[in-house]
Amino acid sequence: MGAGESRRTRLTQIEAELGMIVSQFAQNPATDDECRDVEERYRGEPDSVVEDLPRLRDELARLSANVNLNAEAEREDVAERDRFLRTQLDDLSRARETLLESIREIEQQTQVQFNQTFERVAREFASVYARLFEGGTARMWQTNPENLSETGIEIAVQPPGKKQMPLPALSGGEQAMTAAALIFALIRVKPSPFYLFDEVDAALDDANVARFSEMVRELSHGDADMIIVTHNKRTMELANRMYGVTMGESGVTSVISAELTARQAEPAIA
Repeated sequence: MGAGESRRTRLTQIEAELGMIVSQFAQNPATDDECRDVEERYRGEPDSVVEDLPRLRDELARLSANVNLNAEAEREDVAERDRFLRTQLDDLSRARETLLESIREIEQQTQVQFNQTFERVAREFASVYARLFEGGTARMWQTNPENLSETGIEIAVQPPGKKQMPLPALSGGEQAMTAAALIFALIRVKPSPFYLFDEVDAALDDANVARFSEMVRELSHGDADMIIVTHNKRTMELANRMYGVTMGESGVTSVISAELTARQAEPAIA
């Protein structure tokens, strides 16, 4: 401890002692002996302590003016706010873990259901492809079957008499028939009461249109209705009701319809 620090400590002690003496003498006036005793007690104190007394009193006054008397109460408020926020944070952390666990469970269940449905579609796709192409093979697989959010789907086909090739390497008609095979496979796995085909037969020759039409007749039986937009006459033969757009005069179009009632046994295809 340095000399300055020692003097300040001693000054504090003297201040306390003097305060007690003043308090005592205010109630009971000091006797001559008591006054001599106090004088003797502090006679040996160095002059530097006495000289520092006014300055130290000023510093104490300045410090007292800057003291926040409500600090203790404010500290309690801050501590209570801290406890509240920590409780909220713990609740949020638990809720986050619960939510993440629910997401993991949902993803796991969805992954299982998707893989099961995908396997069924893949089997039907291979079967329908072989039927539409009168032979050949088709495969469909996932690139990452264990991760539904990142997996891709690849398709490779092998038309009759050709080597296996990716879809971009096929002709326009082969691509159209492959796409039709995939659509028919999806319909077989997850039937729907309503279907719309838009020019799916545009790139097909007569032989392929015949096989396509046969699949349409098969899948349209029952409660399913199909609307086919087409310009192919052989595809139009499937319909029991036809709608067309004509322009009788320039700039004016009209819709005409015809019901083919002669085919009572044909499926309901528009």
